[in-house]
Amino acid sequence: MLGFGSRPAVVRERAGKVRTFVALISSNLYSKTADEFAAFYKSTTTVERRGAEIFFGFKFSPSSWYDVQAKYSETREPWMADLLGSAPDDVLQPSLSIFGGGDD
Repeated sequence: MLGFGSRPAVVRERAGKVRTFVALISSNLYSKTADEFAAFYKSTTTVERRGAEIFFGFKFSPSSWYDVQAKYSETREPWMADLLGSAPDDVLQPSLSIFGGGDD
C-alpha cells in the first residue's frame, strides 16, 4: 500500500502525507459543521453530499488516490431507539472512512 518495494525514505514520506491527511480530515470532522466541512473540501475537490454523509476524493499524485466518506452525527428517531434499545435523544458520533489505491 505504501510502496513497500520502494526505498525507506519514500515510504516514510508517503506515510507522513497520509498521516497528516487523516489528521486534518478528522480534526475538521469534529470542529466544523457538515456545511462548513463540505465547503472546505469543495474548494479543492468534487464533493457529494447525501444528508449526513459527505463524499470526496483526494489525490497526492496522478497514480495515488483516496476516497473519503465522512458521516456526521444525527439524532436517532424514536422507533430506532426502540429497536436498538437506546434513548431516543442519543446522538451518534461522527465517523470517517478512507479508502486508498494506486501506487500507495
